[in-house]
Amino acid sequence: MGTWTLTLIVLALIGIAVGDELAIAHPGDDATLGFTILAFGGPALFLLAQVVFLGETLGRVPRSRLEGLAALTVLALVTAPLTMIAGIAASSAVLVAVAVADTVREGDQASSRSR
Repeated sequence: MGTWTLTLIVLALIGIAVGDELAIAHPGDDATLGFTILAFGGPALFLLAQVVFLGETLGRVPRSRLEGLAALTVLALVTAPLTMIAGIAASSAVLVAVAVADTVREGDQASSRSR
């Protein structure tokens, strides 16, 4: 299970990097289907691999991962008619929001343990 999910995470990171590169090289260009698949599919694959791994190892999945997947789906549709830079900004914002949610949740758990 670990090797399989790690492989998915590496593939996701490659997709994210290619999407970022396209957006940096052509920020004002209209988003294409291929770009949208990379820009939103890469982060979605990353979160999905984490869902599978955490579900198998911990027996639970942080809600932030599922919410992130939902947000990526909605934003992929909403930003499709916009420029590449808008799409990459939206998908990056979702990953940042998931990281912030995890950090806040971890801080809340640490403070409740110390009481």
